[in-house]
Amino acid sequence: MQLTTLGKDGHVDIPVDARLDLEAGTVFEVKRGKKGILLKKVKLTPKEEQEQRQLDEIWKEIDEGKGVSITEEEFRKEMQSW
Repeated sequence: MQLTTLGKDGHVDIPVDARLDLEAGTVFEVKRGKKGILLKKVKLTPKEEQEQRQLDEIWKEIDEGKGVSITEEEFRKEMQSW
């Protein structure tokens, strides 16, 4: 039996033997059941892959302090323009 721990930030390290044939960036569906949590590998469509790359870039910019703060009014105005 291999054990792992949930970190403060919600990350879980998957033991080496359990992640053979997986690589960084692999996308999983996460399901929580009565007996535990299931990770299921998911194949994204090209459009979903593009959206994921865009989201990754947005989060990277936020982590680097490049995020922009706006007021609630500005946010609502922007949302209405969509």
